[in-house]
Amino acid sequence: MPMPHVIVTGAAGFIGQALVRRLLREGLGGRPVEALTAVDLHFGGPDADPDPRVARVTGSVADA
Repeated sequence: MPMPHVIVTGAAGFIGQALVRRLLREGLGGRPVEALTAVDLHFGGPDADPDPRVARVTGSVADA
């Protein structure tokens, strides 16, 4: 069974950040998350300890 790839919009916000951390820590439906795409209009800066499973995309779900 393939591992889930999760996309989190609003990932730089308070709730988005908490969701990303929880998904990376606990997985999804009992399965580990191997790839996560974090999408937001802007990110506050590079993480002190970036997780290699996370790809940051600057943009909006409304973008073409």
